[in-house]
Amino acid sequence: MTKQMKTDDWLIKNAIGCWLHHFPDHPWTERYQELVKREVYLTPPKSKPRPARRRSQSRSKDATDATTGDNKVK
Repeated sequence: MTKQMKTDDWLIKNAIGCWLHHFPDHPWTERYQELVKREVYLTPPKSKPRPARRRSQSRSKDATDATTGDNKVK
């Protein structure tokens, strides 16, 4: 037996083959025969998105007035 890396895809394909061996007359056999032909069963995990950054507050006069309410019309 060769030293082969047993990936998740390999294990899934092996399980499907075992199922077909033990249940050749099952109603799902045709569907499993199609599945066993695949090479990839799982999609690779997506990378985690970077964390969101807080919006920096502007030090301009307009931004300060807008947040404090000092720009009211008299």
